[in-house]
Amino acid sequence: MFTPSAVNFIRIGLNRVLAEQVQALSALNPLAADPAYGFLPGRDVGQISVAGLTTYPGCPGAEGDYLFHYTSYQADDNFLLAKGSHSIRAGVALEKIQANTVGAGNNNGVVSFGSLQSFLTNQPSSFQATLPGSSYPEFCANTSLAHICRTTGARGAI
Repeated sequence: MFTPSAVNFIRIGLNRVLAEQVQALSALNPLAADPAYGFLPGRDVGQISVAGLTTYPGCPGAEGDYLFHYTSYQADDNFLLAKGSHSIRAGVALEKIQANTVGAGNNNGVVSFGSLQSFLTNQPSSFQATLPGSSYPEFCANTSLAHICRTTGARGAI
């Protein structure tokens, strides 16, 4: 709507981001990528955590396979009415956000030891792994509504 004293602004938008978790290309030592030493059949060595020591991150693929999809849908409608030195602006903004994550978790497994002694005697305190072929999808949606009203007079913005 356009007149010398009234203007209506309408905007629609879409933002989509696709990201993939960074993956290691190969092991520095070929023996480290040998599935014969893996925790799960056909998989390389996973993460090894020993209390008090630096965690061994595992071989390629141990950190999991994750896909991140983020989509934002937007719609705005703003109306401006001006008369002399006065103006009124009102508007509505809508945004729907979808943040989806699909991941396979601990592909090669994570084994934890409570102490160096338990590591040396092969007595783990816990083991976690994602079953081969499974994944965990996550979905988050958010919708927001904003109302904006601003009045400007002869003395400046209020």
